[in-house]
Amino acid sequence: MHRLLATINVLFAVSILAWPLAVFFAIFLFDSPGSKKDPILLAFAASILAYPASVALGNVMFWTKRNVATIRSLRNWTLVSSTGPVATVLLGALNFSR
Repeated sequence: MHRLLATINVLFAVSILAWPLAVFFAIFLFDSPGSKKDPILLAFAASILAYPASVALGNVMFWTKRNVATIRSLRNWTLVSSTGPVATVLLGALNFSR
């Protein structure tokens, strides 16, 4: 279980490398008229901008506590790491499904 959580955290940390490209493309979310008033689009853009915050916090806490914490605590920090990617994917799917 410990290796699985470590692998998940590493994958989330590596996903931050694609974040600058996502931020660049987030500019184009607001090209169409009236898009600045769309709450789902604003939430999607905010999730893109805040993506690395939760991943970084979860990873830092996971790796600093990995030798002394319980599996439950490490699982919780992995869940913190996953909130950024999950929110971005869900809001993106919700935004582009309309």
